[in-house]
Amino acid sequence: MIDNKRKSSTFNKQTKFTELKTLNKIVVVLLFVFIGITSSYGQMTRQVQNLPNYNYAKYHFGATIGVNYMIHNIIMKPGAYDEIFTGGMLPNYEGMLPTTDAVRLVEATPIPSLGITLAVPVTDLRLNKSFNLRLVPAISFGNRSIKYVFQEIDGVLDANDTTFSTTIKQMPSTYLEIPLSIKYRSLRMHNLSSYLLGGVKYMYDFYNQQKRQDRENNNVQDFYLLPKKHVFSWELGAGFDFYADYFKFGAEVKFAYSLGDIFSEHSTPYTHGIKSGKSKILYFTLTFE
Repeated sequence: MIDNKRKSSTFNKQTKFTELKTLNKIVVVLLFVFIGITSSYGQMTRQVQNLPNYNYAKYHFGATIGVNYMIHNIIMKPGAYDEIFTGGMLPNYEGMLPTTDAVRLVEATPIPSLGITLAVPVTDLRLNKSFNLRLVPAISFGNRSIKYVFQEIDGVLDANDTTFSTTIKQMPSTYLEIPLSIKYRSLRMHNLSSYLLGGVKYMYDFYNQQKRQDRENNNVQDFYLLPKKHVFSWELGAGFDFYADYFKFGAEVKFAYSLGDIFSEHSTPYTHGIKSGKSKILYFTLTFE
């Protein structure tokens, strides 16, 4: 029992370290891109200012395209790696039931993936010379997976038993996102300005609601990872605006973190040991206004 708890603690630390290392790499690359762009624009000190009255307009509209990086943040229940599943709670390995009478969960590893984000229209309302209110409805396509490893048990549980089965459960999502943010804009430096933004976001998952309906209609016995229909998140971001001859071009990096547990059920062998699952999404987007 003590060994299992130690393994669980070590595994959770390793998983969090791996996630942070991956996110840090992405952020560092994006920072270098931003720094390079800023340096090149900073050298254009004699450039004629484009769209000099742009920031004085009350409204702006535009479109956004970008990529997203989705991952779960999983918190396991105490004793999650000691529980034994039997009978109707036996996990389904891609349509195949295990050949043993019981199994025990020994690993649950989140697997991130890249997706696409599209937003039309971008609506920007000027509040004063420094602050804008932004509404950016978007559609995000992505996928999050969890790799599960189960120890197969025949008769008495043996800590030295090395019979394991691995399965990956995917949770593809098609989100309708409605974020409302406050944007703080720096003073314009010729044709460049930087900004910070923060706010809240409502998300509705179309794909998994259809998957839930298909399972109910077809009486499918497999266990899925199903998120809640409605998810609320907070988000923070930063970026740069570049003023061209006829439009403003923006490059932005943004992070969103769900406010509550995103799993709609904890009654399957895949979610029973999960205390809570949070959604983490990193966005890199380009905006044209």
